[in-house]
Amino acid sequence: MKFKATEDIDAPLELVFERFCDFTQIEADLAGRGAKLVREGGWLQPRKGTGRSSEIKLRGRARPWS
Repeated sequence: MKFKATEDIDAPLELVFERFCDFTQIEADLAGRGAKLVREGGWLQPRKGTGRSSEIKLRGRARPWS
């Protein structure tokens, strides 16, 4: 399965890069939308090389997502 979405935004590059790299906020946003996320290795904060196991609900079924 392959998904693609594009959206033009009007924001300074520095702000966009900062938000794009804020993995804690991204994880919180996904969890708020119903995704189940587990950081591999039990890390409390994201670190270089941290992996995740995740599952999202799509079309009524739970599906693994990486």
